[in-house]
Amino acid sequence: IADHIQFAMQRLASGQRLEHAMLWELKSTYRRDDTAALEILDMIHSSTGVVMPIDEAAFLTMHLVNAELNGDMSTTLSTTTAVHDIVNLVRERLAVPLEPDSVAYARFLTHVKFAVRRIEDGQLLVGTDLTLYDMVRTQDPEAHECALAVAAYVCDRFGLDLPEEELLYLM
Repeated sequence: IADHIQFAMQRLASGQRLEHAMLWELKSTYRRDDTAALEILDMIHSSTGVVMPIDEAAFLTMHLVNAELNGDMSTTLSTTTAVHDIVNLVRERLAVPLEPDSVAYARFLTHVKFAVRRIEDGQLLVGTDLTLYDMVRTQDPEAHECALAVAAYVCDRFGLDLPEEELLYLM
């Protein structure tokens, strides 16, 4: 993060500005990290007088997320894109508002992030008693259909078929 800030200050001093294409996706997907990144920008302003562009918060958010996930930046970007795509798929499929400030949304987002990380790492859930899967599938066919749509996305993007354990987790 320190290196990024140093280079960002140099870019800004030379009149170069980078735009982050996923600024708003990162803000909604990684709210806690985005808040921390904005605090970092405030600290930079307080200590140097330099006002960094808001796009720098997105770059800092990526660094913070990357540190949390113990991955590299390309994995973090891939994860962020997949999470964003899945959230939009669920939003469209279920036609329900997903309120970014709600506890339910935060919980849902956490589930999606962990599912995507397992998918990217090839460590899918397996071996669970599928009684609960059958019960949820029967009681909430709409959630099951939505989980199947997510599974189709995962198959297209990652070339993986999701087992019923992962479908249950998504439902």
